[in-house]
Amino acid sequence: MVQLIGSILTNSRETLPLGGAVSIETSNVEIDRAASGLPAGLRPGIYVRMGFSADGCALQAERRTASIRAIVERMGGCMETSQDPKLGNIHTVFFPRVEACPGQTDVLSNTAGA
Repeated sequence: MVQLIGSILTNSRETLPLGGAVSIETSNVEIDRAASGLPAGLRPGIYVRMGFSADGCALQAERRTASIRAIVERMGGCMETSQDPKLGNIHTVFFPRVEACPGQTDVLSNTAGA
């Protein structure tokens, strides 16, 4: 996740040399059937949706977008990218939601007594 966010922020810095704003949004979404406007590989299920947007008028280098897409796919997710010279760049990433990893302990309960 750190590599994904780092790559997107690095890309934003490179494509907005005069400055701008980068926004990161997260939400849980439930996909119950194939819906238009979603990545083709998205199957019904519950997902964590992350939206990354950078305002401004610069478009990303295709090489960087391919790099970000490869990171997302290695993590088992799907990504959709839209680029508009007037609106900026938007990456929408969907990861299957995982309630807990096997053997994972609750971090908050382990630090409560510290």
